Amino acid sequence: MSDSLHRPEPLRTLASVLVVAAIVAAPLFLLRGLVAERIELHQQVQLSAAEGWGGPQIIAGPAIEIPLVSEGMLRGHVALMPQSLDAKADLEVERRSRGLFEALIYGARVTLTGRFAAPDWSALGIGTGDLDFSRARVALGIADNGGIRSAELTLDGKRLELSPIGRPSFVEDGVDHSGLALSIEALERGLAFEVVLDLAGAGELSLAPVGDQSTVRIAGNWPHPEFAGAFLPDERQVGEAGFEARWSISKLARSYPGAWKIGTSSASAMDSLLAVRIIDPVDLYAQVDRLLKYGLVVIALAFGAIGTGAVLLRRMPHPIEWLMAGAAVALAFLLTLAFAEHVGFSWGYLLAHAIEVAMVTLYLSRMRRWLGLGVGAALLFVHGFIFIVLGSERFALLAGSIGLTAALAAAMAVTRRVDWDQLAPLRPRRNGPPAAEPG
Repeated sequence: MSDSLHRPEPLRTLASVLVVAAIVAAPLFLLRGLVAERIELHQQVQLSAAEGWGGPQIIAGPAIEIPLVSEGMLRGHVALMPQSLDAKADLEVERRSRGLFEALIYGARVTLTGRFAAPDWSALGIGTGDLDFSRARVALGIADNGGIRSAELTLDGKRLELSPIGRPSFVEDGVDHSGLALSIEALERGLAFEVVLDLAGAGELSLAPVGDQSTVRIAGNWPHPEFAGAFLPDERQVGEAGFEARWSISKLARSYPGAWKIGTSSASAMDSLLAVRIIDPVDLYAQVDRLLKYGLVVIALAFGAIGTGAVLLRRMPHPIEWLMAGAAVALAFLLTLAFAEHVGFSWGYLLAHAIEVAMVTLYLSRMRRWLGLGVGAALLFVHGFIFIVLGSERFALLAGSIGLTAALAAAMAVTRRVDWDQLAPLRPRRNGPPAAEPG
C-alpha cells in the first residue's frame, strides 16, 4: 500500500467500518436460508427412504380382544393386556446414501414373550356370560405394516396365522388372528405366548409396556442412541460398538389399565411408550447451522483484530480493504458448507478456513507484513476456538463467553499504551500553555 494514506476522521472511519461490516454480514442471513433448504431436502430424503424401507416403528401388544354381546347383539370388544411381558429387540443400523444425502435405517429382530390371565371381570362391570370367547381374536399393533418382513405368533403352544388388521381394534395398524375360539377355562388357567418379528424401520423404535409387569431389553450396533418416550431405561450401556438398555415397568406407571372396553374408554396403549431414537450426532447441516450462529461474532472479532493492528501500526486500511478482508471471512462459511457435503464437516471447516486465513493474511500483508500476520494468527485462534465450542454443546455458552471476554482483554492489553487522544482527536485541543492553578 502507498505511503500516501492519510489518517481519516475518527467518526467517519468508524461509520465506514460499520457499513462495511453490515455489508459483509448480510450474506450470512442468505446462507442460513440455503442451509434451511438443504436441511429440508435431507429430511425429504429420509422420508423417502422410510417409505421404501419402513418408517418409525411402534410395537404395542399383543392383546386379546373378546366380543361383548347382549341379547345376541354385538356391543363392543374388551381388550385384555398380558399379565406379563418380556420384550427383546436387536437393531442393526446402517446408512443409505442418496446423492449428497444420507438416511439412517435399521432392521430389528423383536421377540415378545409373556402370559395372559383372566382379569377381575366384576371390577370391569362385565359378566362372563356377556363375553363371546368363541369369537375372540389376538391383535398386535405395528405402526408401519410396510416394514414387516416376517411375523410369527404362538399362543398356548399353537402357531397362529396372522393377517393385517381389517377392523377397529385397540390399535389402528398391525396384524391380528381372528376366530381364536378361546375358552374361559383356558384363560383362567393362563395362556403363554411368543411373538417373533423381523421389522424394517427408520428414525426410532418404540414399544408399549402392555404387561402388568413388563421387562424390555433393546440393543443395537449404533453408538449414538437417544432414549425418549415416557420411560427412561433403568440400565444403559453405550459405547463405540453400540448400546444396550433395559427397562422394568409396572402397570402402575402407565396411563391405561390391564383391560378395558374398546370405544367406551379413553385408554390407549399408545399413550405410554418407551423409545430409542437413532440419531446422527455429526449431521453436517445442523453443525453448519450452529456455525452460522457464530458468524456475526467471527466477523466482529476479525474486524476487531484488523482495527487493533491498524491502531498499533498507525496505518488505517481503506474501506475497500476492510470489505475485501471481511468478504473473505464471510465466504469461508459458504465454503464450509460446500466442502462439508463432500468431505464431512471437520475437514470442510479446516479447508474453508485455511483458505480464508491465507487470503486475509496475504492481502493485509501488502500494507504491513505484521498486520497480515497478526490478523491471520488471530483468525486461526478464533476459528480453532469456535471449532472446539461447536464440539462441546454442553459448555458452548460458557466457553463462548470466556472466549469473548479473553478477546476483549487481549485488545485492552495490547492497546493500553495507545494515546487515543493523540491518535484520534475527537475533541478540540486548547492552544497555549495550561492555565495556572489558583493560589
